[in-house]
Amino acid sequence: MSKLTPALNIRRILQQLFVTVYFAMVFLTAFRVSMHGQTTSNMLETGAPSFNALESVELGFVNLSNGNLHLEIPLASIPTRGGKPSA
Repeated sequence: MSKLTPALNIRRILQQLFVTVYFAMVFLTAFRVSMHGQTTSNMLETGAPSFNALESVELGFVNLSNGNLHLEIPLASIPTRGGKPSA
């Protein structure tokens, strides 16, 4: 077994450290996306929020837990095949 000079030994240790840190970052980045998909956020939901107290108002509702007003304003009414309006 040949002896390594101190400079080569330090270089080998730094290379191993770099490879270890690189694979750890790849691993954490890959699983961060899947872990993020498991969480739910009320900010990303559409429509009426579930498990909240709602008060109906004309053209929408008020979320009583935070006071937000949600309005549903129809922009257009297109007749369907049967001639009835869709909205």
